[in-house]
Amino acid sequence: FTLMMLTNIQRKTSTASKMGDTMAAVEAESERHATDIDFMTETDHERGRKGRLKGFTVYWSAGRRPGKTNAETTGVAGCAIALQNDWVAGRPVEEVDKHAGGRGIIVKVQLHDFSWLYLVSIYAPATLGAVGSDRRHDLLDLSKWLRGHLRGKLRGRKAIVAGDMNSVLRAEDRTSGNLNAYDRNANSVPRLLDEYNFMDISVLSQGDLQYTTQFARVNEVRRGTSRIDQIYASPSLVDDYPSLVQSTVCVATASAIDSTHAPLLMSVPCLGSTEPAAQEEAMRLSYKGFNSKAKLAYRNLLGEPEAVTTLGGIRKTVAGALASH
Repeated sequence: FTLMMLTNIQRKTSTASKMGDTMAAVEAESERHATDIDFMTETDHERGRKGRLKGFTVYWSAGRRPGKTNAETTGVAGCAIALQNDWVAGRPVEEVDKHAGGRGIIVKVQLHDFSWLYLVSIYAPATLGAVGSDRRHDLLDLSKWLRGHLRGKLRGRKAIVAGDMNSVLRAEDRTSGNLNAYDRNANSVPRLLDEYNFMDISVLSQGDLQYTTQFARVNEVRRGTSRIDQIYASPSLVDDYPSLVQSTVCVATASAIDSTHAPLLMSVPCLGSTEPAAQEEAMRLSYKGFNSKAKLAYRNLLGEPEAVTTLGGIRKTVAGALASH
């Protein structure tokens, strides 16, 4: 298994002290869930200020742009990818590219068959913005950058794209049940990825099951509002690793990270430290009967996201479900 975490840290890096506290919280969550890959968004870190995670190598895309002082554009971007050193296990890793405005970064790691896995972290603008506004310009610029890579270096490659997309593709991914203008815009990241046949791993593995990653307080009660934090797989990755359909996705609602976004946790039954062929074969043997029993237990758990705090807890529940049959 490869364990991933996607989290929005909401600009809590503006000083060295805040950066240290935020990285300590991310480190605690990474250790608690034993993650191999962490995607971070809305980092708001200045160029040159890069936090550290124990046991990880972190690749940063700075969020501040020279000369920008408007609150609409300053301190609202930045993203990062952190790779667990033991998971990398000495394999080659390269930083491919960064979006100039800090809204994207691409890192590639070599797999055991000598092909490359491309990892992409995205932080899309929070709103669509009016035509001609800085926010709309940010979206168009990010879309142009990402589309260029989808047509170029990511074309036909094994790739995972994770981030706070700030928009959704399906109405059921908003608790209102309605798509807004941003969701319907052709330059929104989910629509762009869908155009290039990338698969939302949550939809691939969980189908129409609804859950939320973003929350708001209503009368002091924390309520889910949307699933704007998403992880996608490229067509080539899905073709080469059919076991992606059996990925586990959950929301860590009890988190040390101070954010209105709950960390999104994903356990992928591939891309680990073994040879790909052996990994897939081992998965097929160990997951015999998974769909009929264990997957039902996963779905029941995800129906109550407040009860889901760790991937380990999910595995114990599923193991119990299997033992009872």
